[in-house]
Amino acid sequence: MNSVDKYLPGRVERAVSGIRELGAEAVLISKQENVIYLSNFKSSNCFVLLNGKENYIITDFRYIEAAGENKAGLTPVLIDRVFTVFDFINKLGIKSLAIEEDDISYEFYKMMCSKFKGALSSADGLVEKLRIIKDEHEMECLRKAEDIGDLAFTHLQGYVKAGMTEKEVAFELEYFMRTNGAECLSFDSIVVSGKRSSLPHGMPTDKKIEQGDFITLDYG
Repeated sequence: MNSVDKYLPGRVERAVSGIRELGAEAVLISKQENVIYLSNFKSSNCFVLLNGKENYIITDFRYIEAAGENKAGLTPVLIDRVFTVFDFINKLGIKSLAIEEDDISYEFYKMMCSKFKGALSSADGLVEKLRIIKDEHEMECLRKAEDIGDLAFTHLQGYVKAGMTEKEVAFELEYFMRTNGAECLSFDSIVVSGKRSSLPHGMPTDKKIEQGDFITLDYG
């Protein structure tokens, strides 16, 4: 498959070009999907800070070594409970910052108010607008994901038997997709049968599938 690495610098460059429209010196990307889009880096605690002069990937000790291997041209910065992301922003002398306000928690908001004294604005939609237009790597991923989903459905047609539980079918579905190239599930798979098949968001249970049952599947 076409590597995502060669697309990362261009994604960062396009995001940087939109900062001035926000009326800010820099933008702090905190939403995990947007961090991954710009850096191809996945963690439970990571930010991307863009200011056009030098751009940064900011994380804690658990991920700092891996963050340094990013191919997006982002400089890794180590933070902790004492030296926070906003201490680093203050160190850079940034006076106006755009944030993804629909992503932050109340705890993060309190830290931001206590640490950062500059002007704030919203960066909501900045990266999402870029993500609307898919590059060739993303198109390949979409095609691959659809292929895996189709293969999984075909597999289940020959696998599901009366007496199996909904959970057993759901486990097999996930196992098959992962062994055929899926990184993860889009959401928790819905496998419901018989009377439960009317539940549009029903979760699989220990209910056994009976001969003649309808089965509702929703997965990706």
